Amino acid sequence: MKRTVLFLAVLALLITVNQSKGQDLYPEQASDGKWGYANKTGTIVIPCKYDAGYHFVDGLAKVKLADKYGLIDTVGTEITLCKYDELWHFSEGLARVNTGKDVKWGFIDKTGKEVIPCKYDFVWDFMEGFAPVKITENNNDKWGYVDRTGKEIIPCKYEFACYFSEGLACIRLNNKSGFIDHTGTEVIPCKYDDAGAFSEGLAAVRMGDNTNGKYGFIDKTGKEVIICEYDIALTFSEGLAAVKLNDKWGFIDKTGTVVVSLEYDFALPFADGIAKVKLNDKYGFIDTKGVVVIPIKYELAMPFANDYSVVRLNNKWGRVDKKGNFYPDEENKKDKKK
Repeated sequence: MKRTVLFLAVLALLITVNQSKGQDLYPEQASDGKWGYANKTGTIVIPCKYDAGYHFVDGLAKVKLADKYGLIDTVGTEITLCKYDELWHFSEGLARVNTGKDVKWGFIDKTGKEVIPCKYDFVWDFMEGFAPVKITENNNDKWGYVDRTGKEIIPCKYEFACYFSEGLACIRLNNKSGFIDHTGTEVIPCKYDDAGAFSEGLAAVRMGDNTNGKYGFIDKTGKEVIICEYDIALTFSEGLAAVKLNDKWGFIDKTGTVVVSLEYDFALPFADGIAKVKLNDKYGFIDTKGVVVIPIKYELAMPFANDYSVVRLNNKWGRVDKKGNFYPDEENKKDKKK
């Protein structure tokens, strides 16, 4: 569980989806339940014939037909037919897909060409020119790395492999974690019981088992710069890392000094100077000095997007800006009618 929290938190920081500027097409559902796309005036410009339609990103949109996924461009041309069981977002120009009864994974480019055949049992997204890939034989998982041409640069020999970050990737061998560089050289030995990706020059590592082990941080030479004393440690972001000790969360700096006291029930990494925190089943946001900038009173609070967080207060949905101003849904509807 700890490893999953750590991995997903990093992934969340590193993977961003860039919306195309000037994109004026939006998914629109017809009365028969089919989906197409309309422009800003509401005119249907791509016929409603799909079972699902997703937002355009960089000129391409994922669509669904007969339980299969494909891609279309802004004029409705099918870049790839709806033939994949899963189709993920593009990363470094390639998107992971799977197909077939054996659920094999590969990658397509933005022309729809399957540049890496669907032959792997699982794959992660490309980062720094490499993607982790998995082959399973006799119920044994082996991970390695391929480049954007599909060439296996680092052989499938690891028990697990994460994406590259800041030139290094966490791998697992003989039930221990360490780090390799782009050549596959093990630059930090596999001696840790868990490890996360490098961020801002430091990586969280754990010594001890999943129940009683403790997390600290190492630098790229493998030196332990923050001792392993925390129950959970997330990645550094904006100079601070969220840590948990005795069921309470706070933040430390790169010297290991606690700069936001461990008083919260949960905390996420900082982004744009604020971090989401939880206290007594309510959510709010703090700044890097630990000052509450958005009151901890919301039942739910989503990550900020376009300067707003979607929140729920007293079972009613609305938005809150970074100054803490709350805009109920009712006001949003009134604004649209004006």
